Amino acid sequence: MAAGKKIIRSIIEGGAEFVKESAGQMAETVDPVKLIEQTTGTHSASHEFSDYLKNLGGNLSESEIEKKRQEFEKEQKTGLEEAEKVIKSALPAHLKPAVPAKKPSVYEQNIRDEEMKKAKAVEAQKQQKKAIVVPTGIRRGILGGLKRKKPRSTDLEVGKNIKTG
Repeated sequence: MAAGKKIIRSIIEGGAEFVKESAGQMAETVDPVKLIEQTTGTHSASHEFSDYLKNLGGNLSESEIEKKRQEFEKEQKTGLEEAEKVIKSALPAHLKPAVPAKKPSVYEQNIRDEEMKKAKAVEAQKQQKKAIVVPTGIRRGILGGLKRKKPRSTDLEVGKNIKTG
């Protein structure tokens, strides 16, 4: 029973230490001063790197600190660029980010629109089962009058042989 108490006590103490460490990390992460600086947009003039150098070396002038800070930034940039190259080369083709397509010019867009209209017209013609036929009916003369009948040839001869007067 004493062994059981020791085990339970060690578990509780380990849990308490974990909670204490987590609370400390949360307090460091959510620093109220930093949150206020972010919301108001004000930043302190000092840099972490320059503070670090002052604490290490002690007697460094402002120009020397600035030079060292710039050198450090250059080293960081080159390191990041090299790491990006290595990561990009290691990625397979299907995981690489796609290159954004450039926006077509107005001229190219107009040509593309015209081609789309032509393609839609061709598709519409293919989908039509029959061609539209012009209706044919009784053809009438000008102003909708009836069609004049042609006289028969026999009637013409009869009309010529009639004696007049």
